[in-house]
Amino acid sequence: MKPWPALLVSAPMRGPAGRRVRPLLAAIAALCPARFIVAGPSEADLAPGPALGFAEWLDEPALDHLPHLHILADDGAAAHALRAALLRPGVTVLDDPGLARLHRAMTLDTGQVEPWLRLLARQHGPAARRLGRAALAGLETPAQWFRMPMLDELAEVAPLLVTRGRHALGFLPPGSRAVALPAPFPTPTPSPGPGRRGLALALAHPLSARALAPLAEAAALADATLLPWLPGDDRALEAADAALALALPFGATPLDPLRRALARGLPVLAWEGDPAAEIPPPAVTPIAWPAGPPALAQAMRALLDGAAPRGAAALQQAAAHAPRDAAAALLALVPGCRVG
Repeated sequence: MKPWPALLVSAPMRGPAGRRVRPLLAAIAALCPARFIVAGPSEADLAPGPALGFAEWLDEPALDHLPHLHILADDGAAAHALRAALLRPGVTVLDDPGLARLHRAMTLDTGQVEPWLRLLARQHGPAARRLGRAALAGLETPAQWFRMPMLDELAEVAPLLVTRGRHALGFLPPGSRAVALPAPFPTPTPSPGPGRRGLALALAHPLSARALAPLAEAAALADATLLPWLPGDDRALEAADAALALALPFGATPLDPLRRALARGLPVLAWEGDPAAEIPPPAVTPIAWPAGPPALAQAMRALLDGAAPRGAAALQQAAAHAPRDAAAALLALVPGCRVG
C-alpha cells in the first residue's frame, strides 16, 4: 500500500455518470498523486490512476488520516462513493444538485422498499412517504425526484460541499458548509452550424405534445426547426445552430449536455431561472419566464441571427473552464492535499 498517496478519490467510474466525470478525474491524476476508490475489481481499469478497491480501502485504518475527495452524481454508479463520503468524510462534490435517484438505486432497486420509504419520510416528511408509495404503484414523473435532494446525512458530516452552480446551493440543508464551482467543459471542438436554423432543445426527459406545442410554434415563427434532444443522444447537435434551455423553468435542464453544446460553439437561449442562465452572455442569452410564442420567436431569431459571434463566446467559455483548471480549483479546497 505504501508509499501513501497524497489524495484518495471516490467517484462513479461507469455509465453516463462515469463518462461525465472522467475528464476531471484524469486532470486530478495529472496534478496530484492520487488513488481512486472503486466499487470492485471490475472497475479498476476505468480509474485514471492507481485503483483501490472499496473493501481494501475500508479495511485500512491508516487511511483515515489522508485527504479524501468524494465526487457524487445522482446515479447508481456513485453508490460506493456515497458510502465512502459517509464513512470517511472529505470535501464532497455534488455533480448533481440532489441524490434522490442514487438513494433509490441503493434501496428500492435492490428490493429494499421500507428503507427507501423511511429515507423519504426522514428527509421530506410524511408527504414524501406517500409520494414514494404512489411511485411504487407507477404514479410518478421523472422530474419530481429532481426536487427531492436527500442530502441531510451527507451535509451533516462533509467538511465542505461543492456544488456545480449557484442554483444548487438552494438544494442544501440550512447551515451547510458549501461553495459553488462550475463543472469542467469538454474540450472545445469548433464546428460551424449547418445553416439549417436548427434549435436543439435540451431535455431531462420527454415532454408531452402539449408542453412542446408553444416551443414548436415559436420555432416555426422564427423559421427554425425544433430538435428535441435527450441525454445520451447527441444527434440533435449535429443539425443545430443553437441550443435551448427552455424545457421547464427553474432547474430542469440538464447542464452536462449544454456544456457539450457550448463546447461545440452553439449559443444557448435559457430561461432566466434556469441553471444554464448562470453562464454569462453572449454565450447564453437569458429570457424572462413565462414568455409566449411571439416573444420566444423573437428571441430565437436574435439567437440564430447572431449565432457566429455568440458561438465564439461559447467556445471561449468552454476553453476557460477546461478540466485541468477545474481540477486545480477543486484540489485547492482539499486541506492537506499536495498538488504538483
